Amino acid sequence: MKKIKIYIGGILLSLLSVFTSCAPNIDYFNPEAETIDTYYNTKEHLIYAVNGAYNVIQLLQSCGRNMPYILNTRSDEAVFTFKAAAGDLTVVQLSGYTISAGHQLVSEIYSNFYTLQFTANLALEKLAENQDNAFDLDDPEDKALYDRLMGEAYFLRAFSRFYITSLWGDEVPDRDYSAKGSDDFYAGPSEKGVIYERMIEDLKKAEELLPVRSVVYTDEMNLGRVTKGTAQALLAKAYMGRPVLDSSAGAGSAEWGLAKEVLKKIIDSNEYELVNNYYDNTSKVNENNRESLFEIQFNKSLEAPIAMSLDLINAGQNSWRQICMTIPDPIGWWNAMPSLSLYNEFKRDSQGYIIDPRAY
Repeated sequence: MKKIKIYIGGILLSLLSVFTSCAPNIDYFNPEAETIDTYYNTKEHLIYAVNGAYNVIQLLQSCGRNMPYILNTRSDEAVFTFKAAAGDLTVVQLSGYTISAGHQLVSEIYSNFYTLQFTANLALEKLAENQDNAFDLDDPEDKALYDRLMGEAYFLRAFSRFYITSLWGDEVPDRDYSAKGSDDFYAGPSEKGVIYERMIEDLKKAEELLPVRSVVYTDEMNLGRVTKGTAQALLAKAYMGRPVLDSSAGAGSAEWGLAKEVLKKIIDSNEYELVNNYYDNTSKVNENNRESLFEIQFNKSLEAPIAMSLDLINAGQNSWRQICMTIPDPIGWWNAMPSLSLYNEFKRDSQGYIIDPRAY
């Protein structure tokens, strides 16, 4: 039996040496494959870099579904329904402030805004690099597009910082570079006030670089992109929200004077005006109207394998807010509804019937 074992072992060793000697000596790297270092070398690809950052906000884990929950159900204006209590406890937990660090909706939003920060940083880096002189910065038309894209990326990074700090405070990681290795992935918490200062700096740069609405929206393909007015509005909001966004400032630190100056610029630009019918701000046919400073753009994604996918690859670009929050059975889930206190605020006639059209 011992001899047989030795004999079989010898055959196996012989076969191994044959297979090893026959292994092709080739480089498995495909020289024609796109890499992050070679892809962003055309004007079109640099536009895609900025578009990719916009895309992150649209996802289900952000404004596609989760953000309306975390913003509305934690306020005085919305509450969870019996449907949520019976089927989606994540909404109940959000509404009652009884959540853990691993709460699904919260952790998805947290991750998503850092993904947005990464994509904005990547766009800024690749634009600054301007590989192979994709943009001729001596050409006025190229320079205008280049500046607009830089301004959009600065705004989107500030947008991520605004919601990260408003939801989780400012002693959290913050990056002004795209993570490239494991050392970058484990950034420590920021010093108090640092993220706020970076946010303000980003928004000032965006304000300087971005064209006004009428210039951007000349091309219908650009509807929904951020403009100078968008950056000014978020800058004013950051000034007013400083006590929440900057933990080094403390109560009473809101920059009302600075906010007023910036908001006056928006008014004086004559780029915006109030719509005559308030309902135009929520109707599908009047999106991106003259009152709109910034809207997340959604599209019914029939090409997505699963319309409400929970992964980032197959996610559609749909807004699920109505189905999740306002449409009752049997069409929607109706996990949240307006609070009674909000409902009672609407103007009524002498018989007690609501006559404010905004209620509906």
